[in-house]
Amino acid sequence: MICTRPDIAYAVQAVSQHLTDYRQLHWEAVKRIFTYLKHTQDKALCLGGNLSPTGPTLTGYADADWANGTDRKSITGFLFSVGNGAFSWKCQKQSIVTSSSTDAETVALLLASLYAEHYCILLDELGFSQQLPVTIHQD
Repeated sequence: MICTRPDIAYAVQAVSQHLTDYRQLHWEAVKRIFTYLKHTQDKALCLGGNLSPTGPTLTGYADADWANGTDRKSITGFLFSVGNGAFSWKCQKQSIVTSSSTDAETVALLLASLYAEHYCILLDELGFSQQLPVTIHQD
């Protein structure tokens, strides 16, 4: 999931929270993940994709699932692409408890923007200077 399957990032993150105290429900969820993987073996990431004439353009997507689970911490997810190819994604529990879905989305956007800044520096070092600001789509 970390290197090749952003489509199962949330599901893996959700069942991983119960590694030390799992139940039949969690085992059934893991089996559903494996079934999904079995039926999507022919799917692949598109690396590269169509590049603009000025070079690769960094684009981000961020979202949050407010107050999920028993500890009321939200889940942050984001994905970054260059051209049409996804190259970085993350799904993690937020370190703080937010008081609204708007706050959870703001925390997700903040985390994504920190990664965007890092990726801009990386692309600049590779000779692909980015036009700022970087677009991060969020609902």
